[in-house]
Amino acid sequence: MFPTQSKVYRTSGLWLLPVVALALLLVGYAVFAASTAQAQTPAGDVCVEGLVIDWEEKPLAGWVVTLTSDISGFVPITAVSAPAPEEDDDDEYYNKKSKQYPYEYPDEDPDFEKGEFKFTEAAITAAVSPTVGAQTGTFTATIETRPGWEGVTPTTVVFDIEVGDKDCAQIRFKMRRIVVVYVYKIDVNHTPLGDWRISAVPGPGNLFASPQEEETSAAVTTTLPPSDTVVITGGVAVFTLTPGLWIFSEMAPKQDMDEAPNSYRPVVPPTGRQELLIDEDTPVDEFVYITFKNQLVTGCFIVRKLAVIPPDDIFIPPDAESDLFVYNVGGWGFQLLRKDGSVARQGVTDAAGEIRFDNLPLGPYTIVEEDRPGWGDVSDAELEYTVEGNICDDPTAVIEFFNEQDQSGYCIEGRKIDANGGYGIPGWEIAIKPLEEGDYDPANVFSDGEGEFSIEFPLNDYRVPGSQYEICEKEQDGWLPHTPTCQTVRLPEWPGACVQLEDFVNQQVGHSESEYPDHGKGGYPEGGKGSEYPEGSSNGQPSNGPEGYPEGSSNGQPSNGPEGYPEGPSNGQPSNGQPSNGQPSNGQGGYPDNGQQCREYHTVAAGEGLYDIGADYGVSPQAMLDANPSVKKGNEMWVYVGQQICIP
Repeated sequence: MFPTQSKVYRTSGLWLLPVVALALLLVGYAVFAASTAQAQTPAGDVCVEGLVIDWEEKPLAGWVVTLTSDISGFVPITAVSAPAPEEDDDDEYYNKKSKQYPYEYPDEDPDFEKGEFKFTEAAITAAVSPTVGAQTGTFTATIETRPGWEGVTPTTVVFDIEVGDKDCAQIRFKMRRIVVVYVYKIDVNHTPLGDWRISAVPGPGNLFASPQEEETSAAVTTTLPPSDTVVITGGVAVFTLTPGLWIFSEMAPKQDMDEAPNSYRPVVPPTGRQELLIDEDTPVDEFVYITFKNQLVTGCFIVRKLAVIPPDDIFIPPDAESDLFVYNVGGWGFQLLRKDGSVARQGVTDAAGEIRFDNLPLGPYTIVEEDRPGWGDVSDAELEYTVEGNICDDPTAVIEFFNEQDQSGYCIEGRKIDANGGYGIPGWEIAIKPLEEGDYDPANVFSDGEGEFSIEFPLNDYRVPGSQYEICEKEQDGWLPHTPTCQTVRLPEWPGACVQLEDFVNQQVGHSESEYPDHGKGGYPEGGKGSEYPEGSSNGQPSNGPEGYPEGSSNGQPSNGPEGYPEGPSNGQPSNGQPSNGQPSNGQGGYPDNGQQCREYHTVAAGEGLYDIGADYGVSPQAMLDANPSVKKGNEMWVYVGQQICIP
């Protein structure tokens, strides 16, 4: 029986509890509510389910996952991804066609499949305090690190477990096995090559990999003390690759438009392509090395053209390091000849006085500069050079040619000689007459002690360049002309080398035929020996053409052109601006020295060279030299404006 004060009353269908009993009931509810708030027991699951797979999405067993939390007093706990059950077949969980793993996380008290792990509510509760129970909050899961492995997805995952979650938190780790591959790039001399692009492309069956490309490191030269040993390092590209078949290829450095192109021949491997299989047996704690080796098969070099300023023309500071002052010469022609005389390259210098010969097959060449009127050589006009590699980027390896401008002006030179022995005749008067009205008219000159004479023209007279003159020897008693007495020449457009006349040759009256030198020396050919005068002559004058004289000539003057002479020359008649002495030779008109026929003649214009002219007519450099042997004097090529060049 309840006490009186505890009696229950019911009014209008309601039971009325006594005041004391109601108070006790409220106190009990407060105690229950307080204990519930302290434990924060969620109306759901506090657990974590997970999976560990590789880069090909196959499950991985034996990986340790650590769980931590920001919950006060939480002690880190671990779980290990499960191995495959003995009764299961991996193929059941791995669809080879779709390459997808069915991510079915385990149920309560599951039988784990391979790669699965779980942090149960009981384990999480124990990590805080068994008396407090599981709590919600922020959790962090981290998978272990292993040599040769890296995460495809983050190796640390942060997630929240909230009040009322109906399912376990689900996380996944995706890992891949990696192998470091070093690619070495060297040339045939084992020198590292930098800036080469090396590509690694997945081969057949390597479906879960992507192409990679790396550049080899630049070559660095280091001198090591104390022996000053020179060490060159670099030429390395580093790849991080997953297992599977990889195909490696190489590509030369990309070059700018103004750089010399190079050509390489692969040596190792000979195809420039090689394969590398990385499998489960490839050590992950060791590096894999492969090598590409190439040989440079083309070269490049630069020629620079410089003009020398004579020291007398400028003031040289007392502290100057050199008395050689130079400046760059643009527009100067150069040719690069092969050993058979054919032209490998040709061109003119740029504003910096340079010309680049690039992409050349390795081997010997001859560099030849043009011979320009008004300039004299300071260095050799041609140079033997062997291309061994690319030195275009080396400013100290530039090949230089030097010239000096000739300030001597315009001139005509010749010689007066005796047919007997070819000795010079001094004191012979030479007359010069302009062929155009108003042109500069120089005074007559006389041969010197060796029979040489020179006619000088001013440098500052506009009438001189390109003008034509008739040069005649004055006849003297007791001498018979052996060559035409007049020649016609044209001065060049630019000053420089003197225009060369053919020798004026005379024979003294009374000399027998046997005393004359050979025809090649300016005298008569052999023949008529034993007679003082040529057969058929009168008073010592040839009449009807003895051997060595043209038939029907008189006074020793040719008329209708003997063999070796152009047909029909006459004394003093101009012939294409060249000396018209009836004996064109040495490339000056008529037949060349070697007797070769000329299909036509070319008049040299300013800036032209012998080989350029030949190229215009489709004639090789050697053929041009053979047809014009006098053009080559030593190692130099002499052509001047207005000169007649034989085209064979």
